[in-house]
Amino acid sequence: MIQQVEFTLKGKNRGFHLITDEVLHHLQKLPQVGLLHLFIKHTSTPSEE
Repeated sequence: MIQQVEFTLKGKNRGFHLITDEVLHHLQKLPQVGLLHLFIKHTSTPSEE
């Protein structure tokens, strides 16, 4: 099964953030066994602080 999904994560302040729950929210139910390739496109747009 091959599937491609594109979505935007909510903006966050600087630092490290756990995004697992947000990513899983955008995906269909995943199989118990398999391989997931996740490409995260980074932007350097300044966030409002």
